Amino acid sequence: MARWHSFWLIFGALLSCVLVGLPAGAAAQDRFDLEPSVKVLKESIKFTITRFTPRDCAFDFHCVGGTGARKLMRLAGAMGNNGPDDFVVGNPAQHPNIYAWDDCTGQFITRKPMLNFSLYTMDGRHVAANKKESFCMEDLARFPEYTGNPALVPPGPVHTCTFQGISVGWMDVYDDTLTCQWIDVTDVPPGKYILRLQCNPYRIFKETTYANNVVETDVTIPAHFPH
Repeated sequence: MARWHSFWLIFGALLSCVLVGLPAGAAAQDRFDLEPSVKVLKESIKFTITRFTPRDCAFDFHCVGGTGARKLMRLAGAMGNNGPDDFVVGNPAQHPNIYAWDDCTGQFITRKPMLNFSLYTMDGRHVAANKKESFCMEDLARFPEYTGNPALVPPGPVHTCTFQGISVGWMDVYDDTLTCQWIDVTDVPPGKYILRLQCNPYRIFKETTYANNVVETDVTIPAHFPH
């Protein structure tokens, strides 16, 4: 009897250690479903010429192909939660296996990109790409592609940069003004292409399904860019 008592004491202590290491709300992360918004993507696409120097953070992230004037296809990357449970991360500083401090931006960023942008010819040949390490996953707007129960959607934002995550029916948005929210198309000939956006491409976070993590839209690169 004494041996069993000792066993349960040790088991309880180990279990407590494991639970302490989990982010707050982790028990509710069983059924979240991250999905990119094709609506936000389509509405955000624009073409600009932007000048870069080696001191720009874009070089740290390998988001441009060179210095000077570069032709960019700017776009917004929006990632919504289409699952019945909240996607909960918590404080990024408490998850060094997922986040790292970035001196250039002065923020924690995910060690692997949460968004990948790819450009293909109409016959499927890959021509250009970029990526986005997430620095703040939060509730910024309602997710337009949400197909779940409206009663599960909170009326206002819950997750912020301090305690990160995405609530049911909400989305995080990285708009086209942010660093690396583009594909450098300086060396891509004008014409019609397929733009692909993928969220959680390295499956950093375990979702109920990865089948809806990719969206695509046609895009036409112009012969002349506005200055």
